[in-house]
Amino acid sequence: QAVPMPTENPQLTTATESLPTVTPTLPPLAARVNGGYILLEDYQAELKRLQDAELKLGIQLSAEERKQKALDELIGEELLAQAAFQKGFQFDDEAIQAEIEKLKAAAGNTEGLAAWMEKNGYSEESLKRALRRAKAAAWQREKILADLPAAVEQVHACQILAGTEEQANQIINQLNAGADFATLSKKYDPITGG
Repeated sequence: QAVPMPTENPQLTTATESLPTVTPTLPPLAARVNGGYILLEDYQAELKRLQDAELKLGIQLSAEERKQKALDELIGEELLAQAAFQKGFQFDDEAIQAEIEKLKAAAGNTEGLAAWMEKNGYSEESLKRALRRAKAAAWQREKILADLPAAVEQVHACQILAGTEEQANQIINQLNAGADFATLSKKYDPITGG
């Protein structure tokens, strides 16, 4: 038995609801620095590298000192890198790859580089981030140093530290009366002379 076909086309309805805008989600962060950020993965690797360096040097920081030192280092480098990029520094994917090739040559081969990366807590992506940040920071440091004068005026300062307000007033009165500052500073601080 044949099924009758409808003679009219059914009206199709269209959805008029708009889909939400999708924004990329960042991986876990250790810190936000201005508009940039430091990934938790990079911070944890820096902590490990710092601890390894402490062992080699025979020093030991407390866990809090180590955390602060690692974070300070990464934030300082990030700030310098941000300034460099704002001033026009460029370090594209091709330049990053050239740096990786230099590292590969220094390590002997691809396997040597892979072993070094593993030992130092780098993934391929984290190494690229580190190279980009380090090169930009180094460029910015050079710009800062180039802007500094070769010589600056220096001033030698000396102080007289008084134990009480009464003693300080006595010293001031002696200075106002014409006493020699160097003589008084040696009298009140015989070890360093003020």
